[in-house]
Amino acid sequence: MSTAHKFKFDFAVAINVTEYAKKHFAHYKYYHSIYVCLDTWDYHILRILEGYNADYEKEEGSILVEHEKIEKPYKAAGLDMKILHDVLDQDSGLESWSVEQVFDIADAVDMIDGGFGVN
Repeated sequence: MSTAHKFKFDFAVAINVTEYAKKHFAHYKYYHSIYVCLDTWDYHILRILEGYNADYEKEEGSILVEHEKIEKPYKAAGLDMKILHDVLDQDSGLESWSVEQVFDIADAVDMIDGGFGVN
């Protein structure tokens, strides 16, 4: 595992891990962006997929924000590069806890931000 990528992992802040995820995991190659967010009980993976509607049918101009949760092993578990790698490995990209459709990348990123920030 490469340590060339360095991220600052803050609680409730979505971290853009797109470059790292695409470099290490083939199942992320179709995504515009991938974010990871540390929460109290879960790690949240937020994926932006362009060109599909909420029924996963091709639709020009449509953008999906997919949200998946990976349960933390215990409440105080943090997030570092090894854990990030493991969390991304657990996410197959085939399941989502929720999916929202938007029509603008800025709206997708705002949805991911949720008022807590995006790095």
